[in-house]
Parts: sequence; structure tokens; C-alpha cells
Amino acid sequence: MADLHPFPPDDPSVAVWRYLQLWKLLSALQTQKLYLALLDELRTKYDPHEASVPASTHNDQVPIFSGNSAMQQFFGQREPVAHAPWERPGEDGWTRVARLRRGLLRCAHVSCWRLGEESEAMWRLYCPGDDGVAIRTTFSKLRDSVNDPHTCVSVVQYFDYKTGRFLRHTHNWDPAFHKRIAFKHEQEVRVLRHDDADWRKASEDEAFRLPAGYELEWDPVSVIDEIIVNPQSAQAYCDTVRRAVAGVASALADKVKRSDLATEPVRY
Repeated sequence: MADLHPFPPDDPSVAVWRYLQLWKLLSALQTQKLYLALLDELRTKYDPHEASVPASTHNDQVPIFSGNSAMQQFFGQREPVAHAPWERPGEDGWTRVARLRRGLLRCAHVSCWRLGEESEAMWRLYCPGDDGVAIRTTFSKLRDSVNDPHTCVSVVQYFDYKTGRFLRHTHNWDPAFHKRIAFKHEQEVRVLRHDDADWRKASEDEAFRLPAGYELEWDPVSVIDEIIVNPQSAQAYCDTVRRAVAGVASALADKVKRSDLATEPVRY
């Protein structure tokens, strides 16, 4: 994939976190695979605007997708766009753009992480109750752990879809790295897998849809810095997590620790 990692953080050593249920962590350790979810699944379950574009960006794209060479040059369109299936008898530019965008939802997979510090809100969203763990690593380690040529890692950009334009729209996967400002609290980093051949199939055939999940080859032992246990859990649960991790990836057992958020107040 050309132009990998379109929006890197200022400091590539910044921490990134993935909050998940314990069984999902154990599965990743055992299989040495990173699970990615189809964008269309995220659109259905979490955000109906997933991988969509604001009106202003859509309007900009119509002349590009309609073959206006001056507009293509201005917006820096690359080879994947130049070979996309533009023409259908009787299809106008607006319909064509929508067809191509819908295709992205059915052929791209992502893994969602959080940039920065540990988040109480993320615990409550992704690990409700006292179950669950968080993987902590760095952006650079996560980025370098991905060797698939169709995969990139990037910080998600947030802005007002009513008034703003994309910061960059030079590739067909760029909508997957932009979200509405209402989701800014996520501070999301995405691992995105997208094959241009699949995108062309999806844009030609509305019935084409890749499976809901994709497992990416991954070496968790070399990536994970710490496995943080849910702050709402008891110490006994932390011990259980450590034993479970030791059973499938012994090198990571000593990296299991209870969240620093699990503290008592100094005073009232």
C-alpha cells in the first residue's frame, strides 16, 4: 500500500492501548493473530457515519471521479483511483462516488486502539463490570509489528462533518481515518487493512462483502509492553489473568499488572 501511516503522532513513542475482554487477549496470544473488524460491522454497531465523507468533501470528489484531470491533479489522486471502475451507463457523478464509498465499507478491516494515557472511560466502554484487560504498547511498536503490504497504521483525525473538509483525501481508504468530532474522546489509532483488488470488486458488485473479521499475522510478545488488568476487578482476578497469560505466552506473564487507577483516595 502506498503512502503508509498517513497521520503519525508527533511522538512515535507515545503509548497506545487496546481494551478488550480476556478471552480475546488469550486468543491473540495463542494464535499470534491480530483481529480486525470489517468497517461495515462498525458502521452497523457503533457509528452510522463510519468511513463516510462530509458534504463538502463529497462535492469536491464528484468532478475528480467524473474524470476532471485538473481536479485530479489538484487533489493528488493516485493510481488506485485512476484504475477504479468509474463508468456505468446512465450513472451520474454523485451516484458513482457513493457507490465507491460504500464499497470501502465492505472490503476494509480495522483494529482500534487508543492514543495517550490510560482512560477510565475506555474501561467502562469496552470492559464493563470487572472483566477485561488492556494491552499497552507504543505507536512505533504497533506500526512496526504490521508487515502486511495492504495494511497501515494511523491516528484518526476528528472534525466537524457539517462545516469541515478532510485534512487529506488522496487515497480511497482516507475516509476510514476521519471521524466526527463527537468521537474525539476516543483518541483513536487504527490498524487498517485494505486491498485495492477487493475495493474494486466491492465497488462493482453491491453484494460483494468480505467476512466480518480478518486475522492479521502478528507477534504479540514483541509488541506488548504491559497487560493491564481492569481497575474494577479484585486482586484475585489479576492473579488469574497472570496464570492464564503464562499458559499461552510465558514471556508475558511478568508484564501483567493491575491498573494504576485501582487506588484508594488519600483522604476525604
